[in-house]
Amino acid sequence: GGDDKSDNKDNNQDNNTPVVLSPYYDERFHGYGKNKIQQFAHIRFLGMSFQVLPKGFVIHMPHPESVTKHSWNNKKYDLHSQMDHLYLTYLKELYNQYTGVVNPKNILPMCKQQQL
Repeated sequence: GGDDKSDNKDNNQDNNTPVVLSPYYDERFHGYGKNKIQQFAHIRFLGMSFQVLPKGFVIHMPHPESVTKHSWNNKKYDLHSQMDHLYLTYLKELYNQYTGVVNPKNILPMCKQQQL
C-alpha cells in the first residue's frame, strides 16, 4: 500500500534491515565456482533491480587457496570445464523458462566492461 515503507524507494533510514529475496542456488552447480554466478544470472532473468550503497564497501582479504579450489582446477577431474558447460546450458534453460513470461526489456543487462 501507499503507506508501506517497503514501497518507498527513497526510504534511507539507518535502522532499515536489508532484505534480499532471491531464488535458491541450482544444486547442479558444485565445487569451487559458478553457484553465485548462476544465482545472479537467475536474478537478472527475473528482472530484479539493484541499488548501490554509495557509502558501502567490501574488503576481500587474500587467503591461501583451498583444497576445493585445487580440485576445481585439477585437469584430471575437469570439474571447472564441466561447470562452465553446465552454466551455458543453464542460461539456455533460463531463456526458455522466461520467454513469454518476462518482458526481455526487463531482464537486467550484463555490465559492460569499462576502460579506466
